Amino acid sequence: MGHLYRPMKDVIVEFKFMLDGSSGFNAVFDDKNHQGAHAGHICRVGFAPKQIRNGDGKERVMRNDTLPPRL
Repeated sequence: MGHLYRPMKDVIVEFKFMLDGSSGFNAVFDDKNHQGAHAGHICRVGFAPKQIRNGDGKERVMRNDTLPPRL
């Protein structure tokens, strides 16, 4: 796991990778200052040998106003 903190807006990210036997990995973008999503989750991309998954945390599943309350 690695972290890289950089201020950004309207970003295009490009990188190369090899799974080399791994079952997959995630590239995650969080903004700890964003109050509209749980824990600042903005988006996530999951890479696997036969699948790429894209998750929108800012406008979909992690939005604070759509999450059920924690007990």
